[in-house]
Parts: sequence; structure tokens; C-alpha cells
Amino acid sequence: MSNSAVPEILLVEDDPLAAELVRRVLLGSGIAHTLEILTDGDTALRRLHGAGEFAARAAPALVLLDLNLPGRDGREVLTEVRSTPSLAEIRVIVLSGSHQDSDVLNALANASAFVMKPVDPPLLVAAVARAMGTVPAGTPIARDAGRDRVSRRAGFVIALVTLLAIAIWVALAR
Repeated sequence: MSNSAVPEILLVEDDPLAAELVRRVLLGSGIAHTLEILTDGDTALRRLHGAGEFAARAAPALVLLDLNLPGRDGREVLTEVRSTPSLAEIRVIVLSGSHQDSDVLNALANASAFVMKPVDPPLLVAAVARAMGTVPAGTPIARDAGRDRVSRRAGFVIALVTLLAIAIWVALAR
């Protein structure tokens, strides 16, 4: 996180409409922040590593990361962030329209939160507030609703994977 009093959020999103929606939601959230928007995984990694034109920049407080990006995709960015000691502590929220169980499970295992796109504004605000350790006025209900929704999705995914494993085991046992 930077030394300034206002934490920086890095949004990595190639869809201008999705980026604008996130920008507006954060603007109206009551969470103090500055926002930087990048549109591809390669530039995001240069920014996070402080390379090239980003050499003098401190790491952001939070990264909002789309999975489907040009260049290196969000999955690769998240893997590199988590495997690089100097970046591993950066909080990441995955934003994705992907319904693939592997994407959801990977995000839940390696990110602070997984938020489906199109984003639900109260859920996004709750996830950002939780990741940044702030709770803006009026979000306790949204915060609880967001946790319940993520918990239900994770429970569904775990049940689905378990059933699939049982079906494979039964098929192989025959």
C-alpha cells in the first residue's frame, strides 16, 4: 500500500462498461480511495512489480482483477501475485462472469473474494470494505448478504465437486 493517506485500488478490467460500473460503485461507496484502471494482464504485472513506467509507484492496497484479459489473463496474474513474495500480501478481489467451478474455487482459494459480473453494487462494496478493513456507513446488511451469497456458492461448488468425485469413483469401481 502506498504511504499516502488514501489507499489505492487497482482495477484490471478490459471492458470499458464494466470498468465504468465499478468506478461509479466505488465512487458512491463511501470508501476513501484512489482508483487506477489498467486493461490487460501484462501491464497489471508491470504495475504490481514496479517495472518500467511504474518504477516509482508503491503497491496498491487492493487489486480488483477480471479473469478474462488480453495478454496474460487474470488467472496468470493471480498466480504470479500469490507466488511472488513481494506481492503475495496484496489483497485481490476477482471479478468475473465465469461460472466455471475451477475459476470460482481458484479465486476462493487465492483471493480475498470472488464477485460475479455484472457486479451487484452492494456485494462489491461489501467485498472491498472487508478486504480493505473498512465498513462504510450503511453496509452491514450488504456485508452479511455478500458473505451469505459467497458461502452458498462455495457450498454448492464443494457439493458439486464431491458428487463428481463419487460418480467417477463409482464408474472406476465397476
